[in-house]
Amino acid sequence: MMRNCRGDSMARPIEYNKNEVLDRAMEVFWNQGFEPTSMKDLVDATKMTTRSMYNIFESKNGLFKATLEWYYEVTIKRRFEKLLKEDGTKAIRNYMDTIAHRKYERGCLFVNTATDRYSDNSEGYQYVEGYFTKLENVFVSKLIYANEVEGYNGDPNIRAKQLISIIQSNSGRNIDKDALKERNQIIDEFLMLMEIH
Repeated sequence: MMRNCRGDSMARPIEYNKNEVLDRAMEVFWNQGFEPTSMKDLVDATKMTTRSMYNIFESKNGLFKATLEWYYEVTIKRRFEKLLKEDGTKAIRNYMDTIAHRKYERGCLFVNTATDRYSDNSEGYQYVEGYFTKLENVFVSKLIYANEVEGYNGDPNIRAKQLISIIQSNSGRNIDKDALKERNQIIDEFLMLMEIH
């Protein structure tokens, strides 16, 4: 039993494994989206008290942003870092192949957030928009390299925007097995049209 400065006994604070909390919150947001998710849903899923949740994350928005940061760490970071290390059209092709061959029926949490009309004022939405801006800039740099070194002829800025559009339009919610196969084909055909082999 802990004691305060006057010597009175105090209950021990409940400790939480932050990664487990974020995993559980991520599942809720991924399945329901930002707006439909209630604090009760999050409390039930994470097994945290409402008070603890507000003490740690300050708000539903704060938890959502922390969840998206966690999603980046466990789902996107390795793929993004690999993109940064490779050059030219090969880098883009490898990155897009990992997008095409994902098996998430719920879609990409970042794409779901970017296209969710209810989350556009949230900290999480701003975080995701920042990621897509950074990804677009990386695509531009890879395509500039491809122009200068590989003889690629496409406009890097336009092509980078097109790549972001194809990611966002083919990585959303409710993808069944037939749609997954079709998505793979759409991405492959699009890359061939862009002459990214």
